[in-house]
Amino acid sequence: MNIAEAIKKVHAPKGVTSVIAGILSNDFDSIRDQSAVGVSLEAAEAKLAAATEAMNTASSDWSYWGYAGDVAYWECVVSLLKAADLVGADNLPDIPLPDLDGVVMDVQYKVSKWGKDVLAAARRATEGACSDAERSQDGE
Repeated sequence: MNIAEAIKKVHAPKGVTSVIAGILSNDFDSIRDQSAVGVSLEAAEAKLAAATEAMNTASSDWSYWGYAGDVAYWECVVSLLKAADLVGADNLPDIPLPDLDGVVMDVQYKVSKWGKDVLAAARRATEGACSDAERSQDGE
């Protein structure tokens, strides 16, 4: 799997209540969709920090959960970009994306966790490659 394909598989999960309240309040910041295609790791980390700050200072329950979707998305993207740094942008581990239907809080967890699972698999792959390289240098 390549990084662009991986990023296109996920979105920032938003609940219906957050979307409706945002529209009724004419406050769209916490309900905007996010896009990370072509974003650098540094930019993604900055977006994650900004979303986390916005979530932590949200003035309502609906905006908190809207920003929580952004945090989950950017956590996933940061993990995917770190994995790409380890194994290459065209060589991400093929970890299946979980079913993203259901309650928004569960979907937010699944999005964030999937990115972490891809990163963990990339780390395991590089650790194995390092061990293989060390063994060949040692003459095994």
